Amino acid sequence: MMIRAILTIININTSKSINGFLYYLKKIPGIKNLLKDINYSFIGFKKFLSIIGIISSIITGPLFFGLLFFAAIYLPANIEWVKADSLNALMFFIFSFFFLNQFIGSKMIEANQETFIVVKQMRMNPKVYAVSQTIWKNLRGLFSKALVFALFFKFILNKDSLFGVYLALSITMFDIFMDATHLYIFKKTGHSVNDFPKARFGLALLGIAGTYGIVMLTKLPEVLNLVSILTSTYLTIILSFLGILGFIYLLKYDRYWDIINNANKLETYKDFQESTQDINFQEVKLRDKDFDGENLKENENIDKEGYEYLNHIFFKRHKRVVYKPMIRKLLGILLVFLGIFIVDRFFVDGFGKTTTTELIDGFSLFIIIVYALCNSTAIMKSLFYNCDRSLLRYGFYKEGDALLRMFSLRLKKILFYNMIPITVLCLGLVQLIYFNLPERIGQAMPMIASTILLATFFSVHYIFVYYILQPFSTDLKIKNPLYNIINGLVYLVSYGFIGLGFSASQMLPYILGFTIIYVSLALLLVYKKAPKTFRVK
Repeated sequence: MMIRAILTIININTSKSINGFLYYLKKIPGIKNLLKDINYSFIGFKKFLSIIGIISSIITGPLFFGLLFFAAIYLPANIEWVKADSLNALMFFIFSFFFLNQFIGSKMIEANQETFIVVKQMRMNPKVYAVSQTIWKNLRGLFSKALVFALFFKFILNKDSLFGVYLALSITMFDIFMDATHLYIFKKTGHSVNDFPKARFGLALLGIAGTYGIVMLTKLPEVLNLVSILTSTYLTIILSFLGILGFIYLLKYDRYWDIINNANKLETYKDFQESTQDINFQEVKLRDKDFDGENLKENENIDKEGYEYLNHIFFKRHKRVVYKPMIRKLLGILLVFLGIFIVDRFFVDGFGKTTTTELIDGFSLFIIIVYALCNSTAIMKSLFYNCDRSLLRYGFYKEGDALLRMFSLRLKKILFYNMIPITVLCLGLVQLIYFNLPERIGQAMPMIASTILLATFFSVHYIFVYYILQPFSTDLKIKNPLYNIINGLVYLVSYGFIGLGFSASQMLPYILGFTIIYVSLALLLVYKKAPKTFRVK
């Protein structure tokens, strides 16, 4: 029965994935006509879906976990200014994220759309579903962790790969034991940690910040010597014993329906969908105070008309959409530089010099920083919802000249607003170099030039992709899959540059050339292609 339930779960997950994949493929120009008659009639038996699901998990599970491990644990543990040795720092991350994190909730008690569908709509036995889901989840997790950790211990640490397998087994068995503990608490009290989402969120944030802070600023990981503890066969045996006890408890547990029903109510999903939709609209909707007397005066003393006047009025009335993110970015930049000063002055001697050296020699890190500072998605949504969705109903607005004119006017405004936090960032860099490494002040110029060029590229990118794809429907849902794919690739490439260690002097010619080519292509394609693609969906 359990095996059949696991296969059913795999079938459902695989069907959803294939459905979603085909849905997005059918939205891509040039491909959608080829797939318009494609359905699942060619899949005549469920075993096919199960095999596809298992193979997919075998491939994607270790891949995603490996990327997460590398980005969130391995890279931070090997930053030069980490106080403890990198191996103990890495083990402290693992201890915090995979062991301590289990105390703030259980996925078995969380609201889950799949659980709602399988148990409450398809009427699967809640106990069979919960136990089967636990088995499948932990088997996938064990395989992914064991493979990644074994390869890591073997090829990075030059140690026995079995240590990685022991660590993965310890994490998995502790996970099962903690699931059983949370169910026991629910049975005895009628409540669980999951009933307090705000507290959980706060604890999670505090835990993440505390973990990174401890690793970066103290030698506690080295003092604890978690390497010898977490790779100990004795710990694995103890946690395996606890995991087996926990699994026996899960098999005997008799209140799965109460847990699932408590967390997965129809009203919960309706409220979530409505709140998500409200968030989308609240981000772009005008408020009464945006229409004060001054804003509504038509005879303003401005020397603008036509599209220039329209653009001026739009950005004047949507200051909130522009200013709020900009102020947050400014505060974030100031806090980072203030934090560097405080740590250097009071906690870690030479931290300022080390940080400055890292930033100069590893300027490629700034690509992801500028990417984040120049994110203009909210402005694009506001442009569509409060302006373009109405004007696009008129033929004159969809002509190449009109689109290129508005594209240029809007780009100037977006560049202006993005350059404000970028300017503060550049000034911060100059003072950081001047006070910590004055002999390298000459290298500030290529850093500033590269940063400004990157800001120009990302500013153009967001509005260009908006014009060439126009991904939003009238309810602000993203209908064009290419929009997410392209932006996802830009993010991955930007993130991938973090650890490459190129200086601004090395990167400047390439950034300059790429930005010139990209801006030129954007202007050409907006004029040629946007009249066909820039429309209401």
